Amino acid sequence: MSASLTIDCSSISQPDVVLSDSSDTYRLALGGFGRPGITWRTTYAPDSINVHGSEAIAAVKEQTSIPAEVIVLGTDWTAVETAIDALDAALSQWSYTVTQTAGGVTRTWSAGPASWSSSSNAVESYNVDQAFDVLTLTIPVYPIPGT
Repeated sequence: MSASLTIDCSSISQPDVVLSDSSDTYRLALGGFGRPGITWRTTYAPDSINVHGSEAIAAVKEQTSIPAEVIVLGTDWTAVETAIDALDAALSQWSYTVTQTAGGVTRTWSAGPASWSSSSNAVESYNVDQAFDVLTLTIPVYPIPGT
């Protein structure tokens, strides 16, 4: 396993959900997952007629998110729906940790309720016949890992 996202489910008394590039249920799609982007929220001093430009007086990182694309696999469509329900429960927690592992490097993020959708925005007959669906996830995380 060279890349994975692990969603801690201890607060809902369920097994952790592991999205990985080798999973039989939650396989990371070719794009895998992304790094949380960093955006600064900067507060500036009021403009002055005597000072050029703007003077920053405070800066903090905004809330960010981990984007991911996952293929949910099952032996039949019922298994796919059951796996999606488990993933939805994991992503609906008020507060949980997400652990990113890539190439042996691990980072843990504090996360909150996440958004997800079917990547094609439709349940297609091919997906049902082949027992898989592709989901796009957006997991909001606190901008500093390990906190």
